Amino acid sequence: EIGHKITFTVDGETQNQLDLTSNFVYFPNDFRGGQLVAQLPELPLGRHFGELKAWDNSNNSATAFVEFVVTERDALSLTEVWNYPNPFSSNTSFTFVLSTEAEVKISVYTVAGRLIKTIDGIFANPGYNQIAWDGLDEDGDELANGVYLYRVVAKTQTSDGTKSTDFIGKIAVRR
Repeated sequence: EIGHKITFTVDGETQNQLDLTSNFVYFPNDFRGGQLVAQLPELPLGRHFGELKAWDNSNNSATAFVEFVVTERDALSLTEVWNYPNPFSSNTSFTFVLSTEAEVKISVYTVAGRLIKTIDGIFANPGYNQIAWDGLDEDGDELANGVYLYRVVAKTQTSDGTKSTDFIGKIAVRR
């Protein structure tokens, strides 16, 4: 069947499959790519799985899978936190996903708990975020080879006051 639709299925419920064909718009001057923006129906709170399926004009299909979490409107979640590359030699980037805009602070510690670097004053948007770090401590010195800990803290103001969440991970330096 040529001219298939672009469909999105949540949690494998094919009876509630969404037709998103009309939501797709090609990039200007580029027939090879485009953008699709859609509002999902109201879903229960919690983790969900989505399947996006599309066909090209040559009748080739492609399927992409996504996992997402539905939270309360004012809820703050910090997920998919990691740094890349890890281990690193000169610089790295911290990446994370936020459910809502938040002020973010990243602190790097020795395994003994001594604070060696703080990156703060970061105002991050909902969705994917990436913060670059040059790998230097507060004095501008390179870190020694070894394992360090990092803590990402996200804070936001809600109707119930200040909410915060954090994540602690390991980072390695190898020169």
